[in-house]
Amino acid sequence: MNLQDNFGILLEIMLSGVAEPFHNFDEAQNSRRYAFFYGNPTMNKKRIIQSPALTVLFSVAISILFVSSALAKSQNAADLYYKAFEELESPDKQILTSLRETIKEDKPLTPAARQYIRQQKKDAEILLKASQIRDCDWKLDYTKGAGLKLTGLSESRNLSMLLNVMALEQVEKGDPHKALEYNKAAYSMAGHVANMKCMIAFLVAKAIEGDSNKSLHKIAVAIASDPGASGLISQLPKKTVPLEALDLGMTIVQSTPDEVSLHQFESSGLLSKNDFISEQLPAIVSEYKKQYALHVSRYRQAASLPYVQCIDRFSQLEKKFKSRDTDISERTEYSSLVDSLLRSTVPAPSGIIGIYYRTQAEFNAINAAVQIYKVKAEQGALPDSLPSGLPTDPFSDKAFEYELFADGFVLRCRQKDLHKKQLYEYSFPSINTNIKDDKPEPAPPAGPVGEELARSGVPYHTTPLMNQLQAAYKKQKEGDFDTAVKNYLAILANTKAEPVYIARAYYRLGQCYRQTGDANYAAQLFEYLIKNFPKERSSVAKAKKELKEIQRK
Repeated sequence: MNLQDNFGILLEIMLSGVAEPFHNFDEAQNSRRYAFFYGNPTMNKKRIIQSPALTVLFSVAISILFVSSALAKSQNAADLYYKAFEELESPDKQILTSLRETIKEDKPLTPAARQYIRQQKKDAEILLKASQIRDCDWKLDYTKGAGLKLTGLSESRNLSMLLNVMALEQVEKGDPHKALEYNKAAYSMAGHVANMKCMIAFLVAKAIEGDSNKSLHKIAVAIASDPGASGLISQLPKKTVPLEALDLGMTIVQSTPDEVSLHQFESSGLLSKNDFISEQLPAIVSEYKKQYALHVSRYRQAASLPYVQCIDRFSQLEKKFKSRDTDISERTEYSSLVDSLLRSTVPAPSGIIGIYYRTQAEFNAINAAVQIYKVKAEQGALPDSLPSGLPTDPFSDKAFEYELFADGFVLRCRQKDLHKKQLYEYSFPSINTNIKDDKPEPAPPAGPVGEELARSGVPYHTTPLMNQLQAAYKKQKEGDFDTAVKNYLAILANTKAEPVYIARAYYRLGQCYRQTGDANYAAQLFEYLIKNFPKERSSVAKAKKELKEIQRK
């Protein structure tokens, strides 16, 4: 059995369901074999000095003479990350769930999660400093082979969620500059984590990038919506962890001394002393390392091919493995042992390639969308066709399919993810670019809306209108209709708002009145929307549906 199967449990533990784990594993084999190839991820533990007196003296001396100045002057990002790991307060399961749901499902933070975020501000500042440092040497001793301790992977995962949630909070506050700072720090952390040079680190890096894509999506829309933030477009992240960073265990395998490899093969149950004589051991390990390098070289060659060809080639290589067709040119009495070692330790990375392409596709789509928004800012409307020279769909290596809607646009991949059997698409809202338009806005209808606007003088908000709509809809779903109505009124009071947002606000406002029992006034709002915003087809269609339901009753 190869270690793609064994890796399922480990990845589920490390990523806690955020990245895509593998599932076809044999639990009985996992505990013995995963460490040989993937390393031993461990939580960071502070060292304890036995003597209390020495503890005090040592702590004072270190803190005064070394720690602060060393961290301030460090040119190695890993030094700062290790410091952040020590400072990090591990979140409980409920807080982790809230952080994930905020990033992936746009759910509001729980009070406990919000309090946790506030308590980790110091860690966030350390991470911002680390993101400014290019070099990151984790000082790992690869000669330990399976005994290698990969300290900080779970902490890195948690800290990256912290950064992305803080980025989303800044978007809500209308500060895309600070939001982008946190988001870029998360992308930087992904690159630094990948420097650990093992497969589990690569996967954690890609999980970090997956979360960072979610927050970048909203940051990009916020920046494009705010002409005052247009200078930030050039500062958006431009690259992710490349596929070449997928080490496939070569660093560990080639760095481990032969005697250490032998001991670990035996202790893990991959070799038994009854299978060979001692004089054969050096030849067994030498041949194993040679063949391991050959297989990894073939996977790397396959990974450089276009996506469909890459997956096809991976499938061929994995079938070859299962058929025990290895490449030992001169068969010896111990060749079968080498075959067994290879099948137990050489990874089958086709699923991992899928994770890489999924994160890259979303990242490319966001960067392409930003350029489309730039065209709208310059020309006053979304382009009818996709401009040339934009980031492409990595699955097909072609331009994304571009489809316009009344309330935005979609960028769609042209090739399915062959691992997940899915075709991905990414939606982006129409935005208010504040292009001057001399056409008068329709006046609001008589009744509670007009009276409330006239009486309260609801102020214009600088927060992007899409975010205002989302915030109002959250309150509506929570049953806080008073707050939701006030938020929708604030959008209607914004004389610079585009019709798409006004139409949506009228529709949601009508829903609020209907849900609170005022169906007659809800019908007035839906009729007003249908009459005055015929071009906003999505909102009009929904309003007609609501109106029919009211009229039936």
